[in-house]
Amino acid sequence: MVMNPNETSADLMTRHVVGQVINSIAARDWTALAACVAPEIIYWRPGTRDRIDGAEAYVAEWQRFVEQTSHLEYRPHTVLVQGETAMVEATAEGTYAASGEPLHFSMVTVMRIADGRLVEEREYIVPRG
Repeated sequence: MVMNPNETSADLMTRHVVGQVINSIAARDWTALAACVAPEIIYWRPGTRDRIDGAEAYVAEWQRFVEQTSHLEYRPHTVLVQGETAMVEATAEGTYAASGEPLHFSMVTVMRIADGRLVEEREYIVPRG
């Protein structure tokens, strides 16, 4: 990995926390996920009524989603960081466990970090055919 000499300490902290969130979900390590989100986190999907408030509900939502899918693969393609904000462009593929139907999404997630924890996550999801 090439270090960017222009990255600030806030950039580095944001990049670290975003990596922790992604890795915790991929590893299904719900304790680690809870440790990197703020108690008052807000998770929402603009354009929908989907909104989750609080760390316990955030972790439960990710646990529910991951447990309802099989062969889930999340692939971040682009991660841009500026200060306490990160934008992650990614794709997710898998199978809904109950129905066996395929899951194919493209998404952009905007994350805001404060005091070394995720405090807000906005997710824009587009199903792919």
